[in-house]
Amino acid sequence: MMGSSPQPVLVHIPGYEGTGELGYVEEYWVKKNVNTLIRSGMNLADGLLFAAMLGAGVLLLFNLNLFLMLGRVSEVALYNALGWRRRDIIKRLLGQVLPIGLLSILLAALVSLLIMHILSLQLVVGQFLLVLLLELAAFMLSALLPAWQISKTSPVTYLQKGETSPRFSQVHKLSMRNIVVNNIKRKPARSLTIFFSMLLTSGLLTVISLVQSGLQGQLYGTLLGRWVHSSIQPFHQLMGLGALLMTVMNIFLSIRVNVNERKDEIGLLSALGWHRTDIANLFCREQVGISLLGAVAGLLAGVAVFMALYQDTIAASLPWLQIILLGLVLPVALSYLTAFYPAYRGAGLLPLEALREKAGKASQRALRSSVVYLVLGIVGVLMAAALLRFTLFDSSNATPSDSTEIVLTSAATASVPIPTPHATPTPVVTESVPVYQIDLAVDPEQMMMTGQETLSFQNHTGVPLNEVVLRLYANLPFGFEELEKDPERGNLYTNRIQLKDVQVNGQPVEVVLSAHNSVATLKLVEPLAVGQSLTIDLSFTLQGMDTLNYIGSVWTEDSLFPMLAVYDQNGWRMDIPSMPDIVYSQSARFNYAVTLPSDWQIVATGEQLAQEALSTGQMRYTYQTGLVRDVSITFSQQFEIYQRTVGDTTLYLALANPEADNEFLLDSAESAFSLYEGLFGEYPFASLKIIAWKSIRSSGKEYPGLIYVEYNIGEGTKMQKVMAHEIAHQWWFSTVGNDIFKDAWLDEGFAEYSALLYLRETQGEEVFQNELKELENSVALADAESGGKYKVGSSVEELSASYYYTNFVYEKGALFLDMLRTQMGDEAFFAGLRAYYRQYQFGVADRQGFMEVMQRFTDVNLSPLFEEWVGLD
Repeated sequence: MMGSSPQPVLVHIPGYEGTGELGYVEEYWVKKNVNTLIRSGMNLADGLLFAAMLGAGVLLLFNLNLFLMLGRVSEVALYNALGWRRRDIIKRLLGQVLPIGLLSILLAALVSLLIMHILSLQLVVGQFLLVLLLELAAFMLSALLPAWQISKTSPVTYLQKGETSPRFSQVHKLSMRNIVVNNIKRKPARSLTIFFSMLLTSGLLTVISLVQSGLQGQLYGTLLGRWVHSSIQPFHQLMGLGALLMTVMNIFLSIRVNVNERKDEIGLLSALGWHRTDIANLFCREQVGISLLGAVAGLLAGVAVFMALYQDTIAASLPWLQIILLGLVLPVALSYLTAFYPAYRGAGLLPLEALREKAGKASQRALRSSVVYLVLGIVGVLMAAALLRFTLFDSSNATPSDSTEIVLTSAATASVPIPTPHATPTPVVTESVPVYQIDLAVDPEQMMMTGQETLSFQNHTGVPLNEVVLRLYANLPFGFEELEKDPERGNLYTNRIQLKDVQVNGQPVEVVLSAHNSVATLKLVEPLAVGQSLTIDLSFTLQGMDTLNYIGSVWTEDSLFPMLAVYDQNGWRMDIPSMPDIVYSQSARFNYAVTLPSDWQIVATGEQLAQEALSTGQMRYTYQTGLVRDVSITFSQQFEIYQRTVGDTTLYLALANPEADNEFLLDSAESAFSLYEGLFGEYPFASLKIIAWKSIRSSGKEYPGLIYVEYNIGEGTKMQKVMAHEIAHQWWFSTVGNDIFKDAWLDEGFAEYSALLYLRETQGEEVFQNELKELENSVALADAESGGKYKVGSSVEELSASYYYTNFVYEKGALFLDMLRTQMGDEAFFAGLRAYYRQYQFGVADRQGFMEVMQRFTDVNLSPLFEEWVGLD
């Protein structure tokens, strides 16, 4: 498929949420603004999750520093006794924890690098170093408050801590609940730390649960959307696991400090006859009480924040049971389990031993055990990352690299040095283009075709050739890498073309398959000199289907013949596309015949020369094309075909589900077609074929001399815009070609702007300006999100990787052309377009060539405008 307006596409569903692989299915996916909506939704969700996890981390650092500072209470008391100033004490305390902070940051950097390696994430050095500096700053700032608190410890207060406190002299009169409440109030700073840590963690887990269901809705409920949802889910779960782990460590440290400070209390309770489990439960209930309050607050805050940011969410539709289990029950249960072990171990002190201990002295043993648990936590994170890596990138789905080669036949290959090549000249010399002779037999019941092909090719590359490259595009649907397939269904979707008996000038040659079997390299026995011709003969089978619509009523095959690859200044083009636009080819002539059962109809690229009934009960149709870049063939048993003459061109309309819509569709097509002939130039073919069927949403795709339209007349303007967009591709792509990987805007941006001109002509200036305003808003959002990184002329590889393909190629490309029209004026702009159309007919244009043509029609220097919007590198 070459460039497309919003439409349903064939997408690969690798399996999700326990569902096995579904293969390739057709879905509504590429649609206006979908990339921006998805990206903005994901960015918002990720921002919420990251903020919550960051807060939990800061609270953990505060508690860790508090733990470290409490171990220096006696030291601070001595400093105060010696008359040190408080400022000097704080500086000394911070200086003592700085090495620990540096060591921690170093450890964090190593762990981060290891996780990035496990997940195959890209390292941005500048950002990585900035994060490390921010982590160090956060560590030192979190140490400032504990240092300030500890610095005021007086010698008398510290010495008194060694005595038995009388606060539990009437402990037998207090209930367990009162003791718990009093102990929580007695350490407000520590209690608030646990409270907010639990609040953030519970809020984070709540938001994760809501985001997962919310993003699934944002992804339009398609199977591909559900796969994307299931793919990003492990990353969100890893963030939640990280926050939960930090909260668990926070509670563990808090309990350790609490037990250490309250050893005298433990001894007194033991002396009063309390059992070890009762003492341990006292500490656990304190933590659970704080945790429960924090979890409830976090759950409510998470729901409130989510609904405030995603305002279209209905409260009744939220997964409340999942939210309560994940945001409330799980963190509170973990807080109890985390608190019980250190509490139970601390409660085992004998009364005399406990009373001898001085509060405030953190034993080295306690510190060592805390470090052990910290290391175990880090190991847990690494194991989770490894599990995530295994889940997302299972080795069973691995494919051979693009360089993997499969030798079909063996022949001697001469090795001749190749000089620097030159680009195929454009515009083309029409008399020397490649010519294809093809005989195709179709078996609809078996979903199979067999063909004989002869390709005549003349070397116009400017250099001798040691090899010729064919593209087998049907083996690479929409650029998805080949995955393990169900043997019974896999051949229906990929690796569908199999070559046989490949000969060059009557001699067998070595054929090497690569790029997921979408590239067939023919090793020539002797170099092909410049200007010299050769003939390639081959047989092939095509098994399976490209697109099957409406329960088998329409079978569509695109790019189904082995085709000559494009040769440019970099050599043979073997691009593996990452978008639905998969074909980049030069203009050629196709003469082909198709044999199929007599109860099937055919609509195909080119002009039908003959129709013959065979003795086998089949029909044989013969076609001839002008200069086209691709061939599309559609079969059906229920087409109703209408036609209308517009000037020298016949418009054919094939309705797959016949309704009384033919006049409306033909009227829309005729008005767009007539406008474009007047604005751009004469249509080069004798006919234009439109294959249409009703659908929920209007969408389409284009091929030379043939377009597909899924229509919903109720959509009105949108449906007419889709029709106009696809017809415009007959001028921009079919006739004037472009490198779809480097200059995709030269066909998609042009077709989008042409459709807007059609709306201005048929519905008025107000509709035109409203459409432009919508594009401006969408592009402004994409520009803001991407930091102005991308231009109209950014490559498909850049844009598809960043989800901004539609925004910059379609939308900003159309806005650029409108800006160009404003600067040049209507008369000069359309005169330039007509000249550009004439100069590059059937050739391959680029941005520089387009600018040079337009510059001839204006005194305004266009270079700054092109550089700002498109880029001229």
